[in-house]
Amino acid sequence: MSVMKWLSVVGFVSALTAVHLIERARFSRERDAGQEVFESNQRLSEAQLTELLKTSHNLANDEAFRIVILPKTAGSDATYELQMGPAGLPRYLHELGPGLSAFDDFTGGPARSCDGTPLTGELVVEYATLREERGLNPIDVVTRVDPLDGWVNDGAGGKIKVSAHVRDSRDLLMEVFETYRQERPLTVGERADIDGHAARPLITHHALRPGDSSSTPLPSDLQDSLWLDVNSLRPVRWEIRRASLPVNQGYVFVYTPGVRLSPPRLPKELLVPTCVERPR
Repeated sequence: MSVMKWLSVVGFVSALTAVHLIERARFSRERDAGQEVFESNQRLSEAQLTELLKTSHNLANDEAFRIVILPKTAGSDATYELQMGPAGLPRYLHELGPGLSAFDDFTGGPARSCDGTPLTGELVVEYATLREERGLNPIDVVTRVDPLDGWVNDGAGGKIKVSAHVRDSRDLLMEVFETYRQERPLTVGERADIDGHAARPLITHHALRPGDSSSTPLPSDLQDSLWLDVNSLRPVRWEIRRASLPVNQGYVFVYTPGVRLSPPRLPKELLVPTCVERPR
């Protein structure tokens, strides 16, 4: 390699390194500014809260979490993994239970109907995999799925299907993201120790989810609380509280550094859908 070419390569690498360092410094400044506001138990203005959440979204992008659903049910073997995407929205969500796996790819792209009709919302590609459970006769795996409903052999002893839908309030954790993205009126609560984290809650009135019903009005002191770590600004818990006391319903977010999720590989008979065939 010539000296001039070598110097050119060194200069290019140095420029990339400089850009990386500038970007890290920018996020560090954002985080420090967010911490300075959030660590104090003073009231935040709406503008300060908006900037704080923007910083949190930037820092959480691509990070992965294990989700623990409250209350913890004895005998439940299901596990949940989340990888965050940009702007406080999920990128991937993986549910793994005995014999069954569900994987949602939140594409970030606009959804449309397969007949070309525009839809309002984000396109979510949903993978479902069914595998033989220990002690289960293989024939039972086959009879538990309908081959006319899109299931095919996955090449690893199980069945797989893929479909698409529009992201909506029925997706798991959507009540969390509505709070995290400031889509509902929020107040910031007092600092407390939550699951070993110094954290402050983002609080909003608890509301019925679409499709739910209640014969009586919800109590006015029933609230949703999303707790953010005051140091990392990561979410650590979302829960329902009444009169500021937890009612043991919600989600715990356990940060899992180094984990990266990816959709399952599809057999050649299946293609990743780019449109919604029918409403769910």
